[in-house]
Amino acid sequence: MRASARFLFPFLFWCALTTLAQEQSQNEAPAGTVIQSTRTPQRVCASDSSSGHGESGSIRDRFVGVWELVSAEYRLVDGSKRPYPPAGPNGKGDLMYTADGYMCVELMNPDRPKWRDSGSPTEKEKISAFDGFSAYCGRYEIDESKSVIYHLADVARRPDIVGVRAPHPYTFHDDLLTFSDKVTEEPGVESYVIVWRKVPPPTGSSRNSSSAPNAAIRDRFVGVWELVFSEDQLADGSKRAYPFAGPNGKGDLMYTADGHMCVELMNPDRPKWKDSGSPTEKEKISAFDGFSAYCGRYEIDEAKSVIYHVPDVALRPHNLGARMPRPYTFHDNLLTFSDKVTNEPGVESYVIVWRKVPPN
Repeated sequence: MRASARFLFPFLFWCALTTLAQEQSQNEAPAGTVIQSTRTPQRVCASDSSSGHGESGSIRDRFVGVWELVSAEYRLVDGSKRPYPPAGPNGKGDLMYTADGYMCVELMNPDRPKWRDSGSPTEKEKISAFDGFSAYCGRYEIDESKSVIYHLADVARRPDIVGVRAPHPYTFHDDLLTFSDKVTEEPGVESYVIVWRKVPPPTGSSRNSSSAPNAAIRDRFVGVWELVFSEDQLADGSKRAYPFAGPNGKGDLMYTADGHMCVELMNPDRPKWKDSGSPTEKEKISAFDGFSAYCGRYEIDEAKSVIYHVPDVALRPHNLGARMPRPYTFHDNLLTFSDKVTNEPGVESYVIVWRKVPPN
């Protein structure tokens, strides 16, 4: 994996889409993963369920912002508890909601073993990293009358949840957001509970720190971006699609005004799993190879036209804590990352282009 930079959000919301039934879910998994429902799908129009950007103030505003994971656990039928598998007992996670209806979530087990060779992980290391991570980005809708928020993934770690409209019953208490529901498709598991704490905006001193960018350049980054294309320029003059994205890559990139970011990139042509509840090792490796994701902080060096991504949650363990430079250029509504590549034989440089999603 190259040290120089580049891992990397569109979601068309249509009036009539295939969804899960309107009653509150009794068999969905926590935010960060989804178990397919066995109920009969219905077609739902925007008039039947409010989109995130259409909410009238208070409830939407309670969601909007950045949240950090407090705890994630399963409640078992015998009365005991166990950690939510992708997070483990010391789980870390980031959850972001924007005011215009976009969201991104990533959960990670920080105790996953590190790779011996970050550029060439073994199949066992890939499976371990995949099993200890969960992520997707997309749109959200709020049904305040039922206290349910729906996540609609368009980029995801698991191929089987792309396009799924997943309900998450919620409660608020002070600065805490809790998702909880029954689980019916996992033997021995009765319910799940995932608790998030809202990250407060930075204080005046941190706003004026040396890493704080000029407001004008920061505002050009802030918002939601969708992937246009990504490619490697090879030493022989030819080009190839960026491996994680493939020739038809999809990706979502978010920057907040207070220094947080999330990015996910996916190859939509990854094979679907034959059994969504029990993927084979080969299916996990394929899903891993066609996906990249992390969340964290960002810093801008305007003088050098470089933005630095500093992940605290990541699919690949060796990215955690790294300060990854992304040389950038802007042209109209396009953001381009490009740089030389020095640690991949035969690869000379890369180019990744994003288009800003206009506010709703």
